Amino acid sequence: MSTTPKDAVQRVMTENTTLKRQIQQLTSERRSLEDRLKGARENNRFLDKRAAELEAQLAELLTQSRAMDLP
Repeated sequence: MSTTPKDAVQRVMTENTTLKRQIQQLTSERRSLEDRLKGARENNRFLDKRAAELEAQLAELLTQSRAMDLP
């Protein structure tokens, strides 16, 4: 089955439109994933800081506890 130049042009235009929509969708998904990654990194930094604070508190309490147990 042969296609006419008009059919070929229409097919290419349709494919181009489809590809443009796919690009828009992928761009939107990428932005969303970048936002989620940014949020996860911020949460991770907060949790790392909080863990360090708790470790410091624990170390201080252990030091105080040992100081009280010394003769």
